[in-house]
Amino acid sequence: ITTEADLLNKVALPVLREEGIKPLQTAILDAPANDLTAQNNAVKVIAEKFRSSGVNQVLIVGSGGITWGNGVESTEYRPQLLFVDKAAMEAWVQDKGGHDLSILKGAEGMSLDMPAEDVYHYPGMQRCYRIQAAAGYRTPDPATLPAKDVSKVAAANTACGDVALLKAILEGAGRNLNYGTLEQAGEHLGKITLPGSPHPYHYGPPPATDGNPVPNVYEWNAGRKQFVLASKD
Repeated sequence: ITTEADLLNKVALPVLREEGIKPLQTAILDAPANDLTAQNNAVKVIAEKFRSSGVNQVLIVGSGGITWGNGVESTEYRPQLLFVDKAAMEAWVQDKGGHDLSILKGAEGMSLDMPAEDVYHYPGMQRCYRIQAAAGYRTPDPATLPAKDVSKVAAANTACGDVALLKAILEGAGRNLNYGTLEQAGEHLGKITLPGSPHPYHYGPPPATDGNPVPNVYEWNAGRKQFVLASKD
């Protein structure tokens, strides 16, 4: 389910076909973005179509998560939800108006980002923290901070990864530094592990200039009312 037809037809469905997966049903939420009632009614129609077809897993791509949550929470339909990007549903969960979080039972979601508390003790990150400390900034353990201050650690983590990547590209570019040598170095960087990532990146010519990052999988934890990094066991 998605709000974008091209995302469904040109991205999601081809990938599913490559994996040998044939969806029982697909849907596009095309109700006006400024009409909450119409959106909720559209979701209920889609949910009933899914339910009557025996759909027990719903893959949500794009920005359809919040719309799905708003529309389906007043129904009894509770399939397992799979989010290509969990960020939108995290905002929905934290909505001060409150929601029926039972729709997230068994849900899983992906993200390219890692929470600060998940990567704080990684050896590569700790080495970076020591460099920052030598420059006068000490990064606290995010587990000891109130939620409003965790972003300070996240900023340090981002800097660690970005500087490590820049260093690798500059070393690859050599002494003759210009736009051309930088581009060539980036496109021939190959496999590299950056601080804060459990998976290596693989940089190459387009479309691999983003390093082909591996998404991190998170599971909904009802007790903690949040998505937590899935166990690798």
